[in-house]
Amino acid sequence: MAQKGSVKMEKLSVIIPVYNMSKYLEKCLDSVLAQTYSNLEIICINDGSTDNSAAILAAYAQKDPRIIVIHQKNSGLSITRNNGIRRATGVFLTFLDSDDFINPETYQLCVPLFQLNVDVVFFGCKVVTETNAIKWDSDDDYYSVRQDGLVELTPQILLHENVSSWNKVYKTAVILEKQIYFPEHLLYEDAEFYWKYMANAQKAYFIQNKLYNYLRRNNSIMANTFRGTDKAIDHLRVLDNVLAYFGLNIKYDDFMKKLAPQLFESYFWFSYQHAIPEKRKDILQFSLHIIDKYRLRQLFPESKFIKNMVDKKYHKYKNIDEYSFAQKIFSIKKCNLKNMFIFLVLSLSWKEKI
Repeated sequence: MAQKGSVKMEKLSVIIPVYNMSKYLEKCLDSVLAQTYSNLEIICINDGSTDNSAAILAAYAQKDPRIIVIHQKNSGLSITRNNGIRRATGVFLTFLDSDDFINPETYQLCVPLFQLNVDVVFFGCKVVTETNAIKWDSDDDYYSVRQDGLVELTPQILLHENVSSWNKVYKTAVILEKQIYFPEHLLYEDAEFYWKYMANAQKAYFIQNKLYNYLRRNNSIMANTFRGTDKAIDHLRVLDNVLAYFGLNIKYDDFMKKLAPQLFESYFWFSYQHAIPEKRKDILQFSLHIIDKYRLRQLFPESKFIKNMVDKKYHKYKNIDEYSFAQKIFSIKKCNLKNMFIFLVLSLSWKEKI
């Protein structure tokens, strides 16, 4: 690992979107001001808050000149972050949500690593739960950093890291040159930013230490997603944007060839399983639109999932409840150790031969 003080202390822009977070904001800002790395530009964008957030930001800006406060009408997380990117003057850039906080050594550990000619630094995350909030069994696995140290990036390595925007430090020049921004008016925006940036990155440094503290709240976007949402289709809309980006330049071909089938299947299931029932048909239709738009059936003939989606053989997947008329009349569904033979309302079952 690079030694402290071994490189010039380049400016790091920290972008903090704020919307009605007065309950958590002071802890967030205190954690940034406590950083042992001092060359910071702390850009706080107040996204039309109606609570005491604006007053808290004003007080902190008076206390520390590194804090820049921008006020805007309520526009959503993506537009807020994008406005922060456009305002940033640091050589490096990172994000911090205003209900989260970071360990004091976070940026001191990250910034010097760029002397190793890396394009991005990943670091670990600890999930902190608010009272009565649910900590999912999969949290520790999802937010863990699987690599360690200096790594040449490949599509498969990137596929197994989490796509969150806030547990990474980026090069500002790459973001601006490649026009990498968050999608406006869509949820699950981190995935789009992640794949667009990583398509332009060759090397990364991975720190396994859990430096970022992510607060799981009862009413957060992700908590609501797991309960079922009419916005789940946004995950596929983000995938649409990512695949369009991969198609812009031949240098992204490796990403398209090695990732498109896996991303399509993964994002489909995330959308379908977390959608409210009345929106699931829309997700199936939009999935077919993506397959057709990017010629996924022709490019990936070996993908059984894409083939079954095109042929509308939804009965092959027990989690999909859409069937054609013919499939409702005559189809075979696998259900644990039984095969169910469906003929109109009459069904006969028999045990599989062992």
